[in-house]
Amino acid sequence: MRIQDILGGGQKLEEFLIEKGYKVETEYIDKEYPSALFIKLDKRRLLAIIELSNEESIKEIKNYFLIDKGLTHCCLILPQKLLFFRNFGERRYFLYSQRTSDSISKIDKLDKINDDFDLLFQTRDVSGDFYEKFRLKRDFLVRHIQNDFESPEKYLIAQKIFDRIFFIYFLCHKGIIKFSDGRAIGGKSLFKILLENGEFTKNLKNLFHLFNDVEGKSIKIGDNVILVPYLNGGLFRPDVLELDLDISLTNKDWNSILDFLNDYHWIIEDDITVAVHDEEKVLTPEILGHVYERGVVEWENIGYNNAADESTGKKSISERKKKGVYYTPEEITDYISRNTIFPYILEKFGGKYSSIEDILDIGDKSDLEELKNISLNLKILDPACGSGAFLINAAEILFYLNARINSKLGIKQRYYDIKLDIVTENIYGVDILQGSSEISKLRLWLWLIADYVDVVDIKALPNIEYNIRVGNSLVGWIDEKLAQIPLRSPLTDEIVGIFKGLRVYSNNQDTQKIEKARALLGDNEWTSNNPTHPLERYIEAYSLLYSIYRKSHGIKAENLKGIIETIRKAIYSSISPGYYEYVNDRLKKDHIRPIPYTEFYQLKPFHWRVDFGDIIKRGGFDIVIGNPPYVDAQTQSSKYEKTTIKALYLSYTNNCDYYVPFIELGAIKLCSKDGRFSYICPNNFLKLEYGKNIRKLLEGRVYEIDDFGANQVFYGSDITNYSLLIFSRGKCKILDYRYFKYKKDFEPILKSGRLNFSYPADEFEDNISYHSLYQDYKGFVLFNESPWIFLTKLEEKYLPNIITDNIPLTEVIGAKIHEGSSTGDDDFYLLEDCKNKKGLIEGFSKLKEERITIEKELCKKYVKRISEDFRIVDENMFLVFPYKKQGDGYISLSEKELKKYSIGYPYFKEFRGRLEKREDIKKKSNFEDTWFLFSAARSLEYYDKNKIIMKFTSKDKPKFAIDKEGYFHNASINNITIEASIDIPVEVLFNILVSDFTKYFIARFGTFLRGGYIRYEERFLKNLPIPKKIKTKRCTDMKTSYGYDSLFDKFIEKFLEEWISDNGNSELQ
Repeated sequence: MRIQDILGGGQKLEEFLIEKGYKVETEYIDKEYPSALFIKLDKRRLLAIIELSNEESIKEIKNYFLIDKGLTHCCLILPQKLLFFRNFGERRYFLYSQRTSDSISKIDKLDKINDDFDLLFQTRDVSGDFYEKFRLKRDFLVRHIQNDFESPEKYLIAQKIFDRIFFIYFLCHKGIIKFSDGRAIGGKSLFKILLENGEFTKNLKNLFHLFNDVEGKSIKIGDNVILVPYLNGGLFRPDVLELDLDISLTNKDWNSILDFLNDYHWIIEDDITVAVHDEEKVLTPEILGHVYERGVVEWENIGYNNAADESTGKKSISERKKKGVYYTPEEITDYISRNTIFPYILEKFGGKYSSIEDILDIGDKSDLEELKNISLNLKILDPACGSGAFLINAAEILFYLNARINSKLGIKQRYYDIKLDIVTENIYGVDILQGSSEISKLRLWLWLIADYVDVVDIKALPNIEYNIRVGNSLVGWIDEKLAQIPLRSPLTDEIVGIFKGLRVYSNNQDTQKIEKARALLGDNEWTSNNPTHPLERYIEAYSLLYSIYRKSHGIKAENLKGIIETIRKAIYSSISPGYYEYVNDRLKKDHIRPIPYTEFYQLKPFHWRVDFGDIIKRGGFDIVIGNPPYVDAQTQSSKYEKTTIKALYLSYTNNCDYYVPFIELGAIKLCSKDGRFSYICPNNFLKLEYGKNIRKLLEGRVYEIDDFGANQVFYGSDITNYSLLIFSRGKCKILDYRYFKYKKDFEPILKSGRLNFSYPADEFEDNISYHSLYQDYKGFVLFNESPWIFLTKLEEKYLPNIITDNIPLTEVIGAKIHEGSSTGDDDFYLLEDCKNKKGLIEGFSKLKEERITIEKELCKKYVKRISEDFRIVDENMFLVFPYKKQGDGYISLSEKELKKYSIGYPYFKEFRGRLEKREDIKKKSNFEDTWFLFSAARSLEYYDKNKIIMKFTSKDKPKFAIDKEGYFHNASINNITIEASIDIPVEVLFNILVSDFTKYFIARFGTFLRGGYIRYEERFLKNLPIPKKIKTKRCTDMKTSYGYDSLFDKFIEKFLEEWISDNGNSELQ
């Protein structure tokens, strides 16, 4: 069948799908639409197909099947047009019509749906291109803010202005902004009117103001009267910095910005006909969300203040910015959210149902009502919410669940109202960057307005600034016992007057809450008759008033916000000093100097017990999810932050990345006893020493780990961390561990939505043992730091005996594995294509871009590569070496000694300024005397010895070579020596290291880098099991043979034989 034939109607489409391998589902019948055809896409997913005569009912029918009935896909057939929809993913529609019938890309997608139906919805990532262009325009605006503000303040204002402009484009698309005669006005037309009638900046400010003016209804610009609804919600509320904002952009400058924005189609998903011929220019709220995620990741990578300084021109563009940024794949956020929320809900039914679908399909009315009650009261948190990706996904899951419950119970509730309840009651987030929290709120508001139905009587947006907070999640009061806290009453005369005025604008229910809050604030005595601590009463009053404020507007909202802020400041001014003392007391116990209060305050403490007091008081959040910061401990900017976190978190060690204490925060401190927790985070903590404390804390809590191994989850990024999904709860007996095999084509698997962890999928190792880690199986402890090692059934059969019956490598050879030196500037120290010339070395200097000569005494032979056949690749390279021989090792030359080299010293002197800028050199106390030395000279005494060198990273097989020539090398190569007192030839050690078992051992228990590369690290290699026989066998017989595997008995031979049979010999992973 020709692809174009499917435009002939339902029967033709059915034939086409059957031809592609899909089957008709005959058991599913819909009473509302009995003519609908259902196609089975896989075990869980159905495609509903229905023919329509006109386009008027598209939205109604699409929502019926995808929301009310919970199907994942539907196809609506119109004359010569097919509309495919799904209820997940970044792109949720696919249109094929007579006008696009010959489109090569569309025909190709339809032709390949037998591989994966969701290929229809894949499209080029618009967010990346848009973000790069938008960033330039935003930075251009930043540089034209003339007020005397700091760079971060200018940056935030510019971001807010663009946020509002983006929002207005979507409002115009929804028909919410109109001309006074009722005609719709598009975003392009609206901004053109603002541009052509006076000063654009002034017109824009007036428009922003009207959105926040409860009395305002319209704005007259030139001859145009434009109706503008009151939206409130904080988006258009003027910031203090905006009151006298001076922007020097001309109308011509603004026109260039608008030309860029007008080049895109700003649409809500329902209206897919707008961009039929230009899909790569479509911007939906979902795609804009990914744009924002890229921005937030950039801020996390280079620092918000640095990004601001770059935008104003104070700093040059960083390398990390040039490399681009990434975001968490939607498939991951959805899987984490779904598999924490649903198991939590199911547990409330005591095992009565095995899935949410069971409750919806066979549950009685009381169980459906209980399901609705549980979902309405869920408290979901992302403690490092960034751009709000996890919050949006969790909100969507709750929305679809509640809509289906309503459908089952016959409850009529507008989708907007369902979403409003979710945004105000279920979703909470915190981020240290104000820009991130602003973006999270914007995304939630965009998610809301997508379901505006009545575009005449527009509801104002909810106030969610107390749901999405700014602060340092890791630093702040949760439930720690603090010293006596003096409280300052927030009840000033002004606040008392505001309380009185609030009664006028409130209904009976709100009035009762206001009266109670007033009473709680009125008495700060702590007596036997009033045993509740005044602080607890203040926090309760704060929570009561916020519960009213969320959905309040106008004067009432302004008055409530005034009281709430006053209460919050009063509590914070009391709590922060007490919490500061608590931190320093903990530091004192560890003999660490106290933190100055000014430095502590700059950490932006966030007091959970205050801002989310009612939730913490009831035991914590039901669901904690997210993607915590992957901040390297070595690059953290504040030593006081590191010190504080170390005092507060048992999991934190000196070399620990921030995601580790974030796990402790989410899983241990903020999650309720019966709550659920899940992060995507690096998998290093399972094995590395810095993870030992968090492993101990999590023991008995983790019930699932999905390990991506060497697969790159964050496609398009340059990060090298490899990820896993970790799920925990209060107590559990079984830990299911699943490992994803390395696949070069992992990105399309992930993006297609085929990554379904719910079943045993082909992508997972099918022979991984699902052990009860906390009962009969304790994991296999291989290293001193007790990593979590999960064994396959084959490994469980053989490996423990292999390890325990043999000797670790370093015990056998009596030596360590030595790391190479780091010069800090290889372009200076390395010479290429060298020749010996009468006591001199002549070679090409990359730095000077010419051949130079250096005294031979100042040079050492240098190796950079090892061949596939385990030999040193001599590329005639030499290392400029400012050290001298002393005994068995080397010591540094003094500058006085270096000056004796009449050719070499001038070369050093010429580039002294460059060498002094090396970070490790600047940190040295004797900086003036060491500027010419390597930044890190390591293991110099071992280079001259017979040794084995090895590449620090390798992919297909280990890269080892015997070196008897005394080559020097950098940190990308390590070396291994044998103590002189041990009679084992270096050839025997070499044979051990290039064996299949060594390759297996490191690949299995080491760590991975991007692209499947393995780190041959000392902490793993030193534990390589060596057979005891090696000390008694005549080693001279093995110098030229690969005898390592034969040294083991049939036991290990059988293991390797079975392993290679199961996994192949090319990649022992």
